[in-house]
Amino acid sequence: MLPRDDSSRLSRAFDGARPSLSFVLVWLVLPNLPFVGLWLTGGPIRALAIILYLLIGLLARRLPFGVVAVLFLLTVVFDVLFVLSSVFNLSVVSFLYAIEYAWTLRPFASSTYVLFGAALILSSAAVLWLARRFKSRFPDASISMVALSAGAIMAADTGINLTPEYSFGQLMSQAAPFDSAVRRSGLIGEAAGAEGRNLLIVVVESWGVLKDPAERALVEAPFRRAAVTERYSITTGVSPYYGSTTAGELRELCGQWGSYRDYLDHPVSGCLPARLGEAGYRTIAIHAFSGRMFDRDRWYPNIGFQEMRFAEQLWQPGERICQGVFTGACDSDVADDVGEALASENGTPQFVYWLTLNSHLPVHPDARSRKLDCEGPGGRFRSEQVCRLAELWIQVFERIADVIAVPGLPPTDVLIVGDHAPPFWSHEGRSHFVAGEVPWILLRPRAAD
Repeated sequence: MLPRDDSSRLSRAFDGARPSLSFVLVWLVLPNLPFVGLWLTGGPIRALAIILYLLIGLLARRLPFGVVAVLFLLTVVFDVLFVLSSVFNLSVVSFLYAIEYAWTLRPFASSTYVLFGAALILSSAAVLWLARRFKSRFPDASISMVALSAGAIMAADTGINLTPEYSFGQLMSQAAPFDSAVRRSGLIGEAAGAEGRNLLIVVVESWGVLKDPAERALVEAPFRRAAVTERYSITTGVSPYYGSTTAGELRELCGQWGSYRDYLDHPVSGCLPARLGEAGYRTIAIHAFSGRMFDRDRWYPNIGFQEMRFAEQLWQPGERICQGVFTGACDSDVADDVGEALASENGTPQFVYWLTLNSHLPVHPDARSRKLDCEGPGGRFRSEQVCRLAELWIQVFERIADVIAVPGLPPTDVLIVGDHAPPFWSHEGRSHFVAGEVPWILLRPRAAD
């Protein structure tokens, strides 16, 4: 046992530390606890949010509890928006615009979102309860101890989550000179679909550049079938990307970094669908989700699409649907509509644009094709998450290969390109992909070479 004097000094020291410990617990540990869980998988750097929680704690020493509660809840909302927008390659402002489409989503299809939401609610409730209970202690907290604690949390958050290519990839891409698969593949600079050829452009959801050549070859294997290689020459490459899916669409269709909101109000003549329409093409856009999502039913016509087929037109009651956070028609079924549009023989060349849907993350268990034995260690991809996503890409590529190898299909140039790298939450999932780039494949009829 400690001598009585030493015991008294230790007790007084502990009592003196209580205000600081209470402050750190309420305003630094608990608000950040749900996000600390992301350290195990990977997330954006949250230094600003951590500072905001610290400042609210300092204000809580003087402001009424009601005001503090409002400021805290607003900061939690900002924190969540920042994390989610970062994961999905959106600015916070763009993510706010996307919220109006939240009714179309099924977040409960993902256990990740459910667990994160539950942890966030519990931690926020604990902060508010303890903030009221310990309010009298906060004025006596040691500013130096509080500042050191905040610095330690920010250092840990930055050290664990900092991956330059993912933390700054958007900035790097945005600052880079514009480029696209349409340009790099040669469809810009020549008359796309020349000599009456059709043109098919497929933008594949979350298709990123795999670092491992063997993994890339496995995903692209459907285009190495004899039925395809005998009819088409194949060129592959990579191009930079910036932003989310709609930014990827505008990159390929309109030749610029941009926001779809810039195209909502009036027609524009410079985008590829409009140019091909003026050249006599029938222009068709196909997507398995609702046309109201991101106002595609409004801006697709403005960039030159004469016909649009969304889930409202593609899916009929009684037909199967593909589950996920974005539930809609199945890409493997939509491929039939793509083939039907390309096969039209009315003397008019066809430009068909297909934006795929089902490879949104997280992959729903019912959406897996079970082609690659992804259970456990993840098969040939050494990652179950990446393997399951690759199954969906392969499924789409097999259907594209089926469509373009159909005997009698009019000569068709085919460009397949990713919209953005897959937004994995985990470091392990991200590590499989090259940052800031998406792959593309160009197939051209051999008679046109």
